[in-house]
Order: sequence, then structure tokens, then C-alpha cells
Amino acid sequence: MNNVKIWLNVPDGSTFEASGSGTTDNWDILVDVDSDTGEETEWSRHDLDPGPATMTVHSPHTYTGRIDIEVTEDSPASVTFNAKIIRPNGTVHQTPFTITTPATAGSYLATVGIVTEE
Repeated sequence: MNNVKIWLNVPDGSTFEASGSGTTDNWDILVDVDSDTGEETEWSRHDLDPGPATMTVHSPHTYTGRIDIEVTEDSPASVTFNAKIIRPNGTVHQTPFTITTPATAGSYLATVGIVTEE
């Protein structure tokens, strides 16, 4: 399971878009995005399912996101988290990121990085 994604040279004014879904209701998710400006954005399952949750990124800044997926033991869900960068012209920047957990109880972590153009 690939759990790290970094987008480089992201154009100013692009949108970071994320969503999550599970095969049962027995899961939760928290996405915490921090900027080098000190700004913090936090999304919960309510924001991501069905989503998407969005935020605009600005140059010349960097953003780091931590994705924490929790799956409970009672009828554990397989959870899929999707994220992508949409350029201001509406096209997708580089490759989207997807992580899917097994239908096994536990904690699953992923990290994303966004580096904007200077």
C-alpha cells in the first residue's frame, strides 16, 4: 500500500480535492493539512464522504497533509481515500492519489505533500 504522495510545481490558485468512502459504516477518517504559513485545515468523514472537500493552495507555499483512517473491529470496512490537484484551468495536475485499506480493523496513515510554484 503506497501511503505517500507529493505534488510538485503546483500552480498558484489550484484546488486540493479529497474524498473518502467505505464498504461499511464502521470507519472514520481525519485529514489535517498544514501550510508553511501556519494555516491549518481539518476535514472529517462528514466533509469527505461523499465529498469532495476542497481547499485552494497559493504560491509560494508548501502544504503537508496527514490522513488518519480508523477501521473498527465490528464489520470492518475497506476504506478508499482519493485526492487530486485541480489546476485553475480545470485540468488535473500530475497523478491523483488513492489509498485503499484492507477490510481489517486498525489504524492506517498516509501523507501528502503539495509544493507550489515559486
